[in-house]
Amino acid sequence: MPLDVSNRSSVANAAKLIKDIDILINNAGITADSTFKKMSPEIWDEVISVNLTGVFNSTHALLDKINQGGQIITLTSKSALFGNFGQANYAASKAGIIAFTKTLAKELQKSMIRVNSVSPAALTDMTLPVLKSLKETYGQNIPDEWKMGSSSDVANFIIIDLIESEMTGKIFSVNGSEIGYWQEPTFHKL
Repeated sequence: MPLDVSNRSSVANAAKLIKDIDILINNAGITADSTFKKMSPEIWDEVISVNLTGVFNSTHALLDKINQGGQIITLTSKSALFGNFGQANYAASKAGIIAFTKTLAKELQKSMIRVNSVSPAALTDMTLPVLKSLKETYGQNIPDEWKMGSSSDVANFIIIDLIESEMTGKIFSVNGSEIGYWQEPTFHKL
């Protein structure tokens, strides 16, 4: 069903049509790349509204319809932790999704609803400009962490591995050939 995740009324109307669900996948996302100095407040707001507020809107509208033992899966990005030139808005929105995922996983643990996030490296219409930029920067020697899989690789990971997992509050990276597990930081004495 088509809807605008950034519009609470649109999401609420769609949610009325759903009785119950086992898995909610928050997959809507956009980019509007620009260096921060040139970024307009409207472009900032648009990306945050779809990528981060959209996750809130969808999850909030459907949370009471998620069956016990169900799962919420959000999609984030490596840009959330590492940044990416010209993507302050996108990186901030995806970093917010990581914090949202980890917090909600703790809050929903007693309800036996798992919450995890996937950082896909997949060749899509949205990622194609990023890949072109990387090729301009690195030539054919694109760093391994930016190797791209397909959207099918990401979907297969979610369907085959993640949905059957009992983990919650975890962040995964997936490309065409590898699965990465984001680790908590290690601390050393000052």
